[in-house]
Amino acid sequence: MITSVPPSVKRLRKRGLDLPGYLARKISKKKRVSYFPKLLTRIHETPSQTSLSRTSRVKNVDGVFVCHDKKVKDQHVLVIDDVFTTGATALATSRVLIENGALQVTFLAACRALLDKNES
Repeated sequence: MITSVPPSVKRLRKRGLDLPGYLARKISKKKRVSYFPKLLTRIHETPSQTSLSRTSRVKNVDGVFVCHDKKVKDQHVLVIDDVFTTGATALATSRVLIENGALQVTFLAACRALLDKNES
């Protein structure tokens, strides 16, 4: 099964597009694998990660995502996001899915951003 990292409402309004959701739908269709857009839910807004250190990013997304769908049990879940920087979002979403019974979680991002060496 495929899902995407749910964007914050603020970011969605600013961009006007749920890029991870768009990418997940395209991959789902191409690979003929079910897409579950509501598998993960963001339960509260978080500040932008762009100016945060690696440690602060992990804390920033800890406990932000929940999984309410029991379909995840015993599944391999592919989670799509737009940018991978430190892996904090990948860790947070994967943890929630595994805690809810997923057998395996793979995280795929459209691009990789690097932190400035002073930000780690």
